[in-house]
Amino acid sequence: MLVLSRRQHQEVVFPNLGITVQILKVRGHIVKIGIDAPKHVSVIRREVYEADCPEPDPRDQLSHQLRNELNLLQLRVTALQRRLGQGETIDAEATLQSLFQGVDVVDRQMAHFQHPRDSVSNQRLLVVEDCDNERKLMAYVLASHGFEVHVARDGAEALQWLNAATTLPAVVLMDMQMPLSNGLEALERIRHDQRLQDLLVFAVTGAKRSPEMELVGHGWDAWFSKPLDVQRLVETIAAQTRQSTIASEESVI
Repeated sequence: MLVLSRRQHQEVVFPNLGITVQILKVRGHIVKIGIDAPKHVSVIRREVYEADCPEPDPRDQLSHQLRNELNLLQLRVTALQRRLGQGETIDAEATLQSLFQGVDVVDRQMAHFQHPRDSVSNQRLLVVEDCDNERKLMAYVLASHGFEVHVARDGAEALQWLNAATTLPAVVLMDMQMPLSNGLEALERIRHDQRLQDLLVFAVTGAKRSPEMELVGHGWDAWFSKPLDVQRLVETIAAQTRQSTIASEESVI
């Protein structure tokens, strides 16, 4: 809990969340405050919230806590990427230690968290990312949305996994810059494989899209720049897999 002493008209700012709390008036034991928050953030008094909400299910509490931890991790990674992009000098060891501690918290929660079968999308994803920390974060975030997530460390390992899989993933999320076999090389091999050629493959990368990163013909089905917009990714997966299913059914007819 953050404990602060503030005078009238002073503010407390949460810059990463876009929330500002201002002390408007102090009279005896009563403090009047104003809260400025983004439209997507609901602000409500605790007594009203508790009166309107039924007794929470323990599973829902765990799910909510997990989402909070995942959101915190995503904010930390985004803030780190923005600072690096602006040329700031940071304490790399301390920053990485903080991120790893956050991953450890989520990891322990995930061990106890299971989605009910009827809420799981049953869509299988393959995340191809050489950075261990980013790979774990993406897997946790996508699993929290109900996906069955598998991972590979580079393009070569991804192709090995795909060739051994009895059931192919709905979407492959491919980083670009990886050792052994980069994203473009892996995509080219996928498109030349009769069994794999129709797979949905999304680029998820810190690199800017350019002609040198494209294939002639069927290339990337979508392109996502880092830091990743998870909500847009989930919506795109839903939309494109739906279109793919409709197209497959029409070809059978």
